[in-house]
Amino acid sequence: MSKIAIEIGGTRIRAALINERFDVLERHEINNNPALEPEQILASVIIMINNWKNDYSGITGMGIVAPGPLDIKKGLILFPPNLPKWHGFKVAQYMADEIGLSTAFNNDANAAGLCEALLGRGRDYDSVSYITISTGLGSAFIYRGEIIEGANSAAGDIYNMFINEDPYSHQGANSGGAEGQCSGVGIARIASEIFAQDISPKEVFERAQTDDNLAKQVLDVAATNTAKAIANISCVVDPDIFVLGGSVVLNNPWYLDLIREKTRDFVSFPDRLKLERSITGDDAALIGATLLI
Repeated sequence: MSKIAIEIGGTRIRAALINERFDVLERHEINNNPALEPEQILASVIIMINNWKNDYSGITGMGIVAPGPLDIKKGLILFPPNLPKWHGFKVAQYMADEIGLSTAFNNDANAAGLCEALLGRGRDYDSVSYITISTGLGSAFIYRGEIIEGANSAAGDIYNMFINEDPYSHQGANSGGAEGQCSGVGIARIASEIFAQDISPKEVFERAQTDDNLAKQVLDVAATNTAKAIANISCVVDPDIFVLGGSVVLNNPWYLDLIREKTRDFVSFPDRLKLERSITGDDAALIGATLLI
């Protein structure tokens, strides 16, 4: 038996056929053209998935994940800033009608967090707080193998959490909110202020590795911001373990050590803090999508 997984992102859309051992049997990836309507973009995905249905027997369902905000219960993409053409699109029902499979829908960070909780670092724990730091910031809270979604499909999502008194607001989120203070975009913004020029997160990390003091200052600020977010989560749900993923952490393991060091200054029980790096890799959201079914 196998399942279909679809991951909708701001720059790309990925589909995969994944078996019960979580092996990826087939893949399909396209660029997400912001000028096109969702139906136009999904056309090739639908053709490919229907081809898989013809080639493989025993496909039992489909999981779809996308960045928030979402209305998970209605299968609706609300207003994620990087998907303007998708606002109000009932993607779950649309794809269920086109493909003819039972369909589950959720946030991409929730799916990745579920994958990490069941198959990765969190598999030996009841409660897992998952945070992914890449261009943006995503997060999830998993309790006893279940995603905690909340009344508005936003439980565990910390992008709007207050971190400090910085007046900067990222794409309409709270001033001083986590998205603008902890993400790759946030690191680039902080760096541009400190360096007085545009600089990418990748270059910041490269310079920090050569003992560039300004770059190290940027990452010290960003790590402190992230540590505050983790400490805030700890105050509310006190998870057994925090797991951090995303390109910023996965490509720079030493940065996790810095975040862990800063977090110990803010949590109530620093000696009991478990803060680990994700081990489920780039396919975590896709595999997590199949776990929704």
